[in-house]
Formats: sequence, C-alpha cells, structure tokens
Amino acid sequence: MPDRPAPDATPTSSAGPAEPFTRAEFVARLDACARELYRNSWDQWAWVVAGLAAFLGGVPYVGIRLALSAAGSLLLVCVAAALLSAALLGAWHRRVYCHLDRFGLRCPGCGASLSGSAAESVLVTKRCGECGRRVLAAGA
Repeated sequence: MPDRPAPDATPTSSAGPAEPFTRAEFVARLDACARELYRNSWDQWAWVVAGLAAFLGGVPYVGIRLALSAAGSLLLVCVAAALLSAALLGAWHRRVYCHLDRFGLRCPGCGASLSGSAAESVLVTKRCGECGRRVLAAGA
C-alpha cells in the first residue's frame, strides 16, 4: 500500500489554509507533494515510450503509403514528436497544479504556487512572493 501524507499534510480547501503554516508543516507539505509527484510519474514515462515506439514504428509505413521522401518522413516524425511532447507537457502541468491544490501549496491570498523557487522565498521571508501575504506563522 503506498504511503499517504499525514492528515495534517492535506489542506481543508484548495485555496490553502486560513491560518498561516508553521515552518515544519510547510516543509512536510512540500515533501509529501514531491514524493507523490515522483511516485505517480511512472505512467507519464510509459506514455512517452509507447508514443515514441508507435511513431517510430509507424513512420516507415506512413512514408511508404504517402510516397514521402526521407525528408518528408523525418518531418512527419518531428511533427508527431512535437504533438506528443505538447500533450505530455500539458498533462504534467495539470498534474502538478492539481497536486499543489491538493496539498494546499498555493497562497490563500492570490493563489500563486508556493513550490519550487517560491518555496525558498517563503522559507526566507515567510510571505508569498506575489502578493506579500504572510504564509508562515510569525514564530515559524
């Protein structure tokens, strides 16, 4: 059974907590979100491998059926790879933002992300880098 975040690591609302986080709670939420994203990313890589195999396997067939030259087949591969990349990046972007909401890693004031470089800023200043609202408790 996969590890689940502690009950205090999940928010009560998607906008973030009404009260500022303690430093320990904020770091625990960051860690839990990163662990879950890492654990659940294997299916994204499975789609990448399956998509590349399908495109590379299908290009010679499509090239022959459409009587494309080698350059035309290469162009077809590039277009297909670009479309696959765009679709996968869109899916990853949605997944990351859903996890930010789930773990309450958004500013309760403006909804900005509190992960990545913004998390470093929050740990130093205790405030959202976008709107300046206090995110960490004063004694944290």
